[in-house]
Amino acid sequence: MGVEVLEDAVFGTLTWDAELGWWAGRAELSPGYGLRVYIESVVEAGEARGEDLERARSLWAVLCGTERTLRLKAAEEMFWGMYCDWRQGVDPPAPELDLHGFVEAFRLQSVTFWGEEGAELYLDDALEVFGGHVPRFCVDEHGNFEPGSAAL
Repeated sequence: MGVEVLEDAVFGTLTWDAELGWWAGRAELSPGYGLRVYIESVVEAGEARGEDLERARSLWAVLCGTERTLRLKAAEEMFWGMYCDWRQGVDPPAPELDLHGFVEAFRLQSVTFWGEEGAELYLDDALEVFGGHVPRFCVDEHGNFEPGSAAL
């Protein structure tokens, strides 16, 4: 059996990954700002596509309009809850950043849509503030930041 591919109006070309149970592809958050997207499907490929994709499309539309605000909320949690302590405990020390610099240092690199449970957003730690660990946070099915979800 060949690779199952789906063309979607919002997400473009999606490829089914049977082992992980999701569709994988790339989408543009804004012009020139593309990232990886994964859309979990809870049934066999092809059977629930419409419902899974529709949920992901709806949440994607919200994320496109709130991405910076969501990154700020996650950054506030990570900055005060992790970064200030982490920075002192690594050798060489992580770059010194204020909250604004911290927010700007992280861009979304991928989004995994978990059906009715919302999504998990992964950030690119280009400055290696966290020594190669990948920061992430969650939003609910409406795109609201889930407090306490920012983690490495």
